[in-house]
Amino acid sequence: MEGPAAILLAGPWVLLALMLSGPFAVLVTFVVLLAAAVALIGLVAAILAAPFVLVRRLHGFRSAHASMHAKRVLRVSGASRWGAA
Repeated sequence: MEGPAAILLAGPWVLLALMLSGPFAVLVTFVVLLAAAVALIGLVAAILAAPFVLVRRLHGFRSAHASMHAKRVLRVSGASRWGAA
């Protein structure tokens, strides 16, 4: 056999990989925890905001509906159906 043994070539690379895997795992854990926290905060914000958004939407619908109804009532009340106005 010629050249150094395979363990002499692969050994330092395996050692380097093992030394870097711990900090990499910690970094990945922090990133996953941060993403989970952001998702949880977004979910809580959406749950808390939903009633307010619903009320604003219904209020806008009701006021627009009322203004349409008021225009229709004014139009009808301005002239009688029987021509007595």
